[in-house]
Amino acid sequence: MNPINRFRLAGVALICVIGLPARAFAQTPAYHPAQAELKRLGDLNAELARAIGSLQMAGKPADLIADVAIYQKAAEWLLRYPEEFYAPDYLTKATAGVEKGLSRAAELSRDAHPWTTQKGHLARGYRSRIDDSVQPYGLSIPASYDPAHSIRLDIFLHGRNPKLTEATFLAAQESGKPVPPEQTFIQLDVYGRGNNSYFWAGETDVFEAMESVRAHYNIDPERIVLRGFSMGGTGTWELGLHHPSLWAAVECGAGYSETRDIVLDTVKDARLRSALTIHNPILCVRNMVNAPMVVYAGELDPLRKFMVRVQEELGKLDLPPAELRVKFLIGPNTGHRFNPNSKKESDAFIDRSLPRRVPEHFRFVCYTPRYGSVWGIHADTLDQLYQPALIEGTLDRFTTSNVAALTLDRARAITINGQQLEGAAFERKNGVWKTGITAGLRKRAGLQGPIDDAFQDAFLCVRPTTGDAAVLDAFRAEFAKYMRGDVRIKRPGEVTAHDIADYNLVLFGDPWSNPLIAKVLPKLPVRWSKERIEIAGKTYPAQDRRVVMIYPNPLNPNRYVVLNSGNTFHGPEGYTQSSWFLYPRLGDYAVVNNATGAADTYGYFDKNWQM
Repeated sequence: MNPINRFRLAGVALICVIGLPARAFAQTPAYHPAQAELKRLGDLNAELARAIGSLQMAGKPADLIADVAIYQKAAEWLLRYPEEFYAPDYLTKATAGVEKGLSRAAELSRDAHPWTTQKGHLARGYRSRIDDSVQPYGLSIPASYDPAHSIRLDIFLHGRNPKLTEATFLAAQESGKPVPPEQTFIQLDVYGRGNNSYFWAGETDVFEAMESVRAHYNIDPERIVLRGFSMGGTGTWELGLHHPSLWAAVECGAGYSETRDIVLDTVKDARLRSALTIHNPILCVRNMVNAPMVVYAGELDPLRKFMVRVQEELGKLDLPPAELRVKFLIGPNTGHRFNPNSKKESDAFIDRSLPRRVPEHFRFVCYTPRYGSVWGIHADTLDQLYQPALIEGTLDRFTTSNVAALTLDRARAITINGQQLEGAAFERKNGVWKTGITAGLRKRAGLQGPIDDAFQDAFLCVRPTTGDAAVLDAFRAEFAKYMRGDVRIKRPGEVTAHDIADYNLVLFGDPWSNPLIAKVLPKLPVRWSKERIEIAGKTYPAQDRRVVMIYPNPLNPNRYVVLNSGNTFHGPEGYTQSSWFLYPRLGDYAVVNNATGAADTYGYFDKNWQM
């Protein structure tokens, strides 16, 4: 029997405060270390930074250096944000972490890295492609693990904890109870860049941490399980239904499964409401046929209503019982926690459901190409973004709706909507599918917008040569505080061909203060002079206004160019009040008044990046 307590964030409470007002976080009382204590931690951390620099100069493996650097980054962020010293033990934990980092650095300097073969609980890290930041994750490795044999991987997404920091996360991973001897899987505890319900950069963290684990351990790709509770349950709804064929099984514990009423009541504009489909799992319940799923809530848990909503939506679909591999569990007389007996039932159901397997008849819906993949079939371009696009059938014969371009993992013979075709890429025109996709701009997976999508992958900010860079500086500060990484920044003259090839370019300023904006502007669907801005058939005075936009980069159409924007949600209200407030505010383009911050206009491009 698998152990009941797999939801270990050892020592860190899984606190569900989704929906509390931002002031609840801002007013959390903090501990104020003495200046001498801060100086000691700073001096020790500077020593670790020098040791990391020496390892880099010596050419030690970058992935192993990341295992050292997670401790230096954890202390650095606490020193940078002293309001995050919530209790005296935060200083103790950060100091112990730096000492652990110095120990690992000394070992690695001798080409030793014993933690890479360690069993039990440990912390490791990786360097994110998004911003080159070091991000931590935790592992629970059973004593029975043999690298010669593949092993199951359980990915666990933690609950919301407003007092969670890198330092306390690392301490939790390394101070847990011994791994139960009967455990037969490696558990990956994802940090997720803090508290964002695994949206945007937080989602990327899940996959980057998983990639790192798979690079270091012999993971069976057919036995990867996704699990989470509270905010982590929200994350499993999101990732479980957006990427349903990746997982051998999914366990959704007491999380939000739909956009909350408080957001729906706030967002009145139909254009903004359409983007709420990006992160609204209730719209994708038909995807539950693709992976076995456990849905759990305590009988007394207020979040139980989201389980009920899922059951209602599944009932509306009237699916054949044989297609659904789902188990709904209610913990008797239980609040917001996992009932032990229910946990045993969930474990047993998941054990019986492995390994991953393709359903005889799959059903799939997506609202954006970003989440358009199922069983090696990709809805690469939609006729109408943020409207349901359907794929249904078998791997070789299926029907589609609202899909304009489709690709396969490998070329083969298939039947789409009754048409027999062969190849790996297909396009529908005038209701007829044909092999191949016409060259030209189109919204496709990873290149479909909106503005916030650019910050889910590698990006580089380009500062104007003259004038105000307040928008960039505000984005840099918010991203560091809430997404736990420092954005890359260069001047226009420092941008290289490699940068253009590797990154989404985020350009700040105007055509007179940023030469790169002037360079790409002629190929963007906007006219911008010192007197006026022309966009979407309308004209606005240019004084005290800026163009905000996302578009395929004319210098490299496989990457984005973004003008004058970071994430379009801002401050504590946008990042931490609730995951549902991390929705796009400006679509694909806008004209923004610099004085008020209000948009004169905003909207979306069509599937071919046209107005």
